[in-house]
Amino acid sequence: MKKYVGMVICLLVCWLQASSLFAFTPAEEKQLFQLLGEIKGELKQINKRIDDLNKRIDETNKRIDEVKEELNKRIDDTNKHITEVKEELNKRIDDTNKRIDKLIDIMIGITVTFAGLVGAMMGLVFWDRKTLITKAKEETIKEIEKEGRLKDLICALRKLAKNDQKLAEVLQQFNLL
Repeated sequence: MKKYVGMVICLLVCWLQASSLFAFTPAEEKQLFQLLGEIKGELKQINKRIDDLNKRIDETNKRIDEVKEELNKRIDDTNKHITEVKEELNKRIDDTNKRIDKLIDIMIGITVTFAGLVGAMMGLVFWDRKTLITKAKEETIKEIEKEGRLKDLICALRKLAKNDQKLAEVLQQFNLL
């Protein structure tokens, strides 16, 4: 815009110099100066508008910079908050993993203890049964021997073995047939 204003002034000056070759009347000179005054006034208004526009642009740029700084601050605060939440979650996950590990250790301890108790009970049952059966055999044999019925019992079993194949096999294993 300033280029055009400068060019207009140069043209006017050139025109004035060229017109000085031709003489102007005072009325024409007055009109010419009046036109130059109007052009100067218009130029001042244009310059004022341009200055106002530059001020608005500067204010807008300043406001944009303020908003930009505020957004950067909010983004930084958000990133900081996300980092804090992430650290808190990692801490909670670690605590939870430790608790789970403790629970697993407790469960393993309970399982081992239960298995040990079951094993001990089974051992006691088998040991008790063995001793019970052994004592029962011994007492039965003593009773039979006391009454002198051992031979009668063997004879009775031999008679039953004639009809019962399984009994016959068992008696043969013990050489009683």
